[in-house]
Amino acid sequence: MTEDELHAYATTLILEHARDVEYLSIHEMAEEHLVDGQISDEEAKKVSELISTATVVVSWPPKQGPLEAEVREYYERDGLIAAIRRYRVLTERPGYSAGLSESKAAVKQICGLAADPVGSGAR
Repeated sequence: MTEDELHAYATTLILEHARDVEYLSIHEMAEEHLVDGQISDEEAKKVSELISTATVVVSWPPKQGPLEAEVREYYERDGLIAAIRRYRVLTERPGYSAGLSESKAAVKQICGLAADPVGSGAR
């Protein structure tokens, strides 16, 4: 199977089974996932209804190469400014250096951060 076929099959399995939560499981899982460890029958019915009407989205993070991994490491350890500086060093080549806004956008994408709203003036 190709990588795309594997992703498509995995997506199908996830989506088909995402709503496959039995009513009794809602009570059983309450012990582990709720603060007081209990859920009433009425609440469990509401949870079941929510599950049946939920929109489930399946996605995978982008593949990370060495550059992305190093930038993410800098971000997690030292913050956004350090990650942007490292990105600029790693992508610098003769006659070209990424601009600050280009570097910031690239780092935010690599690190899964929201892009600045257009016209926000965010820095």
